[in-house]
Amino acid sequence: MLEEYYDAVPAISRNGVFTFIDITRNVGKTWGFKKRQFLRGQKKGKKTLWVRRFDNEANKCAESFFTNRKLASFCGVSLWNKDNPSGNVKQVGRNFYVRRKNEWYLFLKIIHLGEVGALRGFDDVDLDTIIFDEYTTTPAKLRQYRGNEVNDFLDIFISVKREHKVRCFFLGNKEVALNPYFAYFKIPYIPKEYQGFKRYRGGSIVVEQRDIQKRAKSTYDVQVNELFRGTDYGEFLYNGAYKTAIRLQKGTAPPDSKLYAQFNLKGAPLRIRYKDASFYMDSKIDVNSNVYCDNDTTQYKRRQILTKRVHRNYFTAIEKAFADGRIYYDNESTYEAAQRFYLWTRII
Repeated sequence: MLEEYYDAVPAISRNGVFTFIDITRNVGKTWGFKKRQFLRGQKKGKKTLWVRRFDNEANKCAESFFTNRKLASFCGVSLWNKDNPSGNVKQVGRNFYVRRKNEWYLFLKIIHLGEVGALRGFDDVDLDTIIFDEYTTTPAKLRQYRGNEVNDFLDIFISVKREHKVRCFFLGNKEVALNPYFAYFKIPYIPKEYQGFKRYRGGSIVVEQRDIQKRAKSTYDVQVNELFRGTDYGEFLYNGAYKTAIRLQKGTAPPDSKLYAQFNLKGAPLRIRYKDASFYMDSKIDVNSNVYCDNDTTQYKRRQILTKRVHRNYFTAIEKAFADGRIYYDNESTYEAAQRFYLWTRII
């Protein structure tokens, strides 16, 4: 789809409680929401909680939140300082204030997920929006988070919501097919070719997935396009490929294949079948067969087996198949779930 910049209005107008926006990079989704939240603070006195995953990300986000001149002009922001006493936005640490009726009014606060404890008991009816910026990331970065990310975010949401309406917008690049939020809410795999909106859980969850291609406006832009054309990163940037699953081998298990093993690692289901020397992976768990799980769950009843270190030695055949390129995946989501299995078994 050839467009100039992302338009958030269609997503906002669907009135989801949680709205996940998964689109291509550098098309203006963050700029658009910064402008929206500033104007809502300036005109209506509404407040926003802007969330990043880690403390250092929150600090860097605050340092540059409105410093880009083009962004500030786009939003209508003029940063207050001693050289600009007529500015309409003042920053104090990770808090941003807007000038309203000749007073400074807090309209945006940047936090990281680990600050959930500080928000318990927090109640402000004017705070009606939570933005989780850059919520999608690679499995390697997700492993760096200490704690249960989804539970921490849900704690933030409940602490802020209390008895008034709060809507959450998750801003992500279309780089992964599987994320912990989709796994938690059991949102099924969305093919990467899909363009548009999907609703889940009675419309309380909205997912937007789109590929937006910007026009090359200069000779330099054309050169950059040519630089990445035909490369894995170019497929991610321009053609909507998931960064983590560009080179996967697609294939489905033959009808006469046999079950090898099943897993649920960090909420991601993975079934492995085999025929001859090839292995086939998908997410179609057979609840009547054993499932290795890294967390206790009632999902599989008596068929659950909690993983132990010794279990890693049971799957050496997969390691050999991985090295020989004899493993096939039904889609990108399964491929990403398999990465968790490979990390657990120390294949990678």
